Amino acid sequence: MKFLPTPTSARRHLNGDDALGQGMEAALMIAVFLGVGWLLDRWLGTTPWFMLGLVVFAAVGVFVTMKVRYTARMEVLEQERLERAGAHRHGTGTWPS
Repeated sequence: MKFLPTPTSARRHLNGDDALGQGMEAALMIAVFLGVGWLLDRWLGTTPWFMLGLVVFAAVGVFVTMKVRYTARMEVLEQERLERAGAHRHGTGTWPS
């Protein structure tokens, strides 16, 4: 039984390389930390320090996560490119069209 190739958009979603999903994750993470900071500030009377601190903490975390995912994805793509180039040089593969 031959399986049909997975569409590119479905593969991106399965690999966690979905830009919309990552954007929503970033926005929700910052919003959650903003809400927790606001609640802490109201409870402790320290407005706006916890709110600002937690938003900055969340933003740095989101950007670091994005950078790590990007770097990992680029390494995978580079490895695939090198494997295709090596297979072509040895006559065991074909160039993608």
